[in-house]
Parts: sequence; C-alpha cells; structure tokens
Amino acid sequence: MISQKELRLKRRQLAEDSRQYGHVMQSIDVTPAVVAGQAAGITNPPKAAWRSRGFLAQLFRDRISGHMRLSIQKTTLQNNGNWDEGITWEQLMTIKDQCGYGRIWAVEVFPSNADVVNVASMRHLWLLDTVPSYGWSRDR
Repeated sequence: MISQKELRLKRRQLAEDSRQYGHVMQSIDVTPAVVAGQAAGITNPPKAAWRSRGFLAQLFRDRISGHMRLSIQKTTLQNNGNWDEGITWEQLMTIKDQCGYGRIWAVEVFPSNADVVNVASMRHLWLLDTVPSYGWSRDR
C-alpha cells in the first residue's frame, strides 16, 4: 500500500506534468519509455504514445499476433495509488480519433473469467485491419 506522503508527491508530480498538455492528445517521445522498459526487462515497449492533460495513450504491437493495441489510462490516481478508473465510451472514441485512428474500427475484448489480466486501470482498444462483419454503422 502506498503511504499518504508518497501519494501526495505522486499526485503533485502528475498534476505538474499534466499542466504541460492541453485537452487534445498530442504525440510524445517514447524513447524514455523504451529505454526504461529495456532496463526493466520489458520486451514489448510502446511503438508510439500520446498525452493530454487527462489521459495517456500508448500503441503496442502484439508480439504473437502482430495486432495493434491502443492502451488508454487516466493521468490521475485513486487513494490507493492506482490509476483512476471511469473512462467513458465517448472519451475512448475521442482519444482514438485524436491519436489518428478515427477512421479505423477497434474493439475492446472481455475475456473469460479464467483469462482476465487486470494489473492497472487501463482500457485496451484493438485496432482492426478490416470492418468486422458484426459491426454496426449508419449504413447498416
């Protein structure tokens, strides 16, 4: 569990960092994350990243399937030190668009109970190569 002092310091730093950004996602350099990830043994660093005052989005390529995943999180913390929850559908659509994927279909996957991996308050949009046959649109 994180101490109240550590939480205050982290929140203060995040708020200071967030003031550098507006409300629209902008591309950020992933080199520091890649270097830090390699040092920590992470083998799949982000390919690209975007930041706004309230959100961080990172683009990953799945090592096995090659599919692209846009992982999105808030940039504020809960009282337990975890990332804040509660990203709406409208926010996901806006972030996907602002990251340059507004014309691409994406899905969010809900696995079986046995396959759940929940290590942080993040949402993951899998970017699709084609329009899915099950997708709804204005024309259908």
